[in-house]
Amino acid sequence: MSENLYYVGLICGTSLDGIDAVLVEIPSDDEGDGKDGRPNIKLVRSHFATFEDKFVSRMKNLSLGIYGPGEDPIFQLGTLDREAGHLFAQAANQLLAKSPEIGPDRVKAIGSHGITVRHCPAEGPTPSFTLQIGDPNTIAVGTGINVVGDLRRKDLALGGQGAPLVPALHQAIFSHPQVARCIVNIGGISNVTILRPGQSTLGFDTGPGNTLLDAWCHEKTGMDFDRNGEWSQSGQLNPALLKHLRDESYFELKPPKSTGKELFNPSWLKGKLQSWTNASSSHPLSDVDIQCTLVHLTVTTIAEALRDERDKLDGVQEVYVCGGGARNGFLMELLDSALVPLIVRTTNHLGVHSDFVEAMAFAWLAHAFTRDRAGNLPEVTGAKSKAILGGLYKAG
Repeated sequence: MSENLYYVGLICGTSLDGIDAVLVEIPSDDEGDGKDGRPNIKLVRSHFATFEDKFVSRMKNLSLGIYGPGEDPIFQLGTLDREAGHLFAQAANQLLAKSPEIGPDRVKAIGSHGITVRHCPAEGPTPSFTLQIGDPNTIAVGTGINVVGDLRRKDLALGGQGAPLVPALHQAIFSHPQVARCIVNIGGISNVTILRPGQSTLGFDTGPGNTLLDAWCHEKTGMDFDRNGEWSQSGQLNPALLKHLRDESYFELKPPKSTGKELFNPSWLKGKLQSWTNASSSHPLSDVDIQCTLVHLTVTTIAEALRDERDKLDGVQEVYVCGGGARNGFLMELLDSALVPLIVRTTNHLGVHSDFVEAMAFAWLAHAFTRDRAGNLPEVTGAKSKAILGGLYKAG
């Protein structure tokens, strides 16, 4: 009997609230020996490490181009890269402290996504690029574990979007030999994965997930997020504003496609609200009505994106949701109504906690790297070919 392997996955999403860390167990001979012929990937332990306000403020200032006395963009980027590396190492150590029976010497590798500073996948006058910080060398030294990092840029170099990468994990652990399924990941940005028995996997970003909801909620209430959607549920949808928000060229693009906070951010929302106010003769909306309409924007763009791919949804009866949006009861209720007659549940029903699917994806990518296996899906990202993603940063 072969020994099982342990991997750690680390990621910070666009919300910048902290680091999701997971410890997973994968059989060393994982050639589809799990349930329904899928790899037997087990979530052993999870941990969430919250960022201090000072770090979050510095990250946001970097995005906005605000620097302190004597600082410049390169200085700020370099120091935050190292600081984030220390925080990721700390999160991994805290995770492993929860499982003292599994020491660092039993962890094959850490898969670290880092923190995305910019994601610009569209080729134009300048080359496409994606940039994450959280120095993997610092993580390797701080944990004593080899790190697989820089997981997006190989796909980009092959002409792909470098995103989304999680559909590869969705395919590995959620596909079923007889049942077609759709996985909806609602993080800062929403993406969908369509899994069809015997056919290629389809996946792409649909648009904003929680990023606009969290930003507006924080600005107007001081809360980091709208817990369970209770505030937004007390408001009313404004159909005219929703139509105006949906007037965005990204929603018309065909897959493969990916997006991020470079497009869907508070400045985008402010511009949309200003142009709508200027063109509208109605009274200004209340803050809560805008929040309610933003929830509908997330739900509507997911539902419309799936309808646009209706020929590929043939046979799909089940939709499973993961990411922070799965904990927003109001959003889930609206999504359930928008996707009738499809059955909408969270990935908890498949035995994988909805909060940690994305972090598991980066543990799985580290596993793929150590086994010399491709980590991308060209039909999803648009890359010219499959590729082993990432680079190895040794602890010693």
